[in-house]
Amino acid sequence: MIKKILNELNISLRELLLLDFKYVLTLFLIVIICFLPMNYYVVIGGGIDDVGNRVQVNDGYKGKGSFNISYVTQADGVLLTYLMSYIVPSWERESISDYKYNDKESEEDIIFRNTLSLKKASNDAIYVAYKEANKEINIKERHMYVLTKNNDYEECNLKVGDEILKIDNQDIYTFNYIEYINSLNENDYVEVLVNRDNKEQTIKTKIYKDKDRLLIGVYLQELREYTTNPKVKIKFKSKESGPSGGLITTLSIYNQLVSEDITKGLTIAGTGTIDSEGNIGEIGGVEYKVLGAVKGKADVFLVPHDNYKEVMKVVNKKKLKIKVIEVNTFEETLKKLNELKK
Repeated sequence: MIKKILNELNISLRELLLLDFKYVLTLFLIVIICFLPMNYYVVIGGGIDDVGNRVQVNDGYKGKGSFNISYVTQADGVLLTYLMSYIVPSWERESISDYKYNDKESEEDIIFRNTLSLKKASNDAIYVAYKEANKEINIKERHMYVLTKNNDYEECNLKVGDEILKIDNQDIYTFNYIEYINSLNENDYVEVLVNRDNKEQTIKTKIYKDKDRLLIGVYLQELREYTTNPKVKIKFKSKESGPSGGLITTLSIYNQLVSEDITKGLTIAGTGTIDSEGNIGEIGGVEYKVLGAVKGKADVFLVPHDNYKEVMKVVNKKKLKIKVIEVNTFEETLKKLNELKK
């Protein structure tokens, strides 16, 4: 009798263990499937962030208002977020391929390019702000990086992320390398000294002809770093990338350099790239950024000229209560901010 009861209990225990195993296995498989990577990023709404918390000028002036980067949150595209983007109205899919210059680029190439563009935008912001405020600024270091590569040129052995140091033993900054390359002949080779993965190495690469010009099959991007008086420091968040905060960063630096408070006590949000000449360029995802500005209770939204119509379409459709200012240059931005009333 006891033996029979034990046998029955043993069977029940085995069944219970088997049931639990099937449950755990099913749950595990569901989790794995949900996090299968997709060839997409998912944009999840946005907000604003006071850039004054990351821009610090020694003994800088304090404004009563604030300059805020209007941002969007970009999540890695996995099956779960990809499917949810069809359900949640404020979520949007962006193909990773749209960020690539060619099919052979990796996601690491995209990350490098976005990180480099953030650094360049910040350095250009420093330059423009200090020049406009008539403060001391000098070049400290210069770097030249491979930003993109044309993979149609099979004998171009350079890679995205390579720092160019010399071409045919000539320092990249001591001669006009574009004129030098065009003084050579198609199918010639040049030796390029690069810093790749923190190691210097010489790369032999071929000269190609594109219409009436010669090239080595890559697009280069110069990054300049500066010394300033007073000193300035910009802190980045770990997941930040891209150049869209250039305009607002420039305004925040400038406002700490001059005695006049150009915020006029307002919460000013905005977006837009900026180059070393002070020109403001368009950005993507601007409709989500203006919505983020409204969500963050900004009084003003600064938008590049090329994005203005797109923003106003959203503002009018949703009847958003925010003042939108269209800007082309940094100088024009200062003029329009000066016309604002608190």
